[in-house]
Amino acid sequence: MVCMTGGHEPPAAAKVQIRQDQPAARECSGAWAAGQDADAGMAMPPPAYAELHCLSDFTFLRGASSAAQLFERARACGYQALAITDECSLAGIVRAFEASRNTGVPLIVGSEFRLVDGTRFVLLVQDQAGYEALCSLITTGRRAAGKGCYRLTREDFTRPGLDLSGLLCLW
Repeated sequence: MVCMTGGHEPPAAAKVQIRQDQPAARECSGAWAAGQDADAGMAMPPPAYAELHCLSDFTFLRGASSAAQLFERARACGYQALAITDECSLAGIVRAFEASRNTGVPLIVGSEFRLVDGTRFVLLVQDQAGYEALCSLITTGRRAAGKGCYRLTREDFTRPGLDLSGLLCLW
């Protein structure tokens, strides 16, 4: 059984504190953020980048920032898109959609999972069928465990009628 905390200490990166006295763009500092080639002093576009695994404050004890904060930072850093992938949950997606609309940074819907055998991966939605499959998997996992926990096995991904073709798996 996997609980929202994952049963272990949050990763070291989750403990890093961001200084609130500096603007977000400054944290994406350097020539890249300024859109300049550091060697030649020439203007250049930022590299195309999309964060494909990001936890919001809806992932208990692991995600620290709200969707609004995440999307503002993504915009300031020039991200092409941001995937909100809370653990076995879509609880933060409505706020993420609003933040996406407010900042112009496209939202990629997804979720992170850890199977009972310890396998960890992220599923990203590509289309309506993928969204339906993701919702079905989250429901299956949540129904198989107590409140605040989930339980998924490899067999849950091979059950009849589950169409995974609209999902992209990262691990």
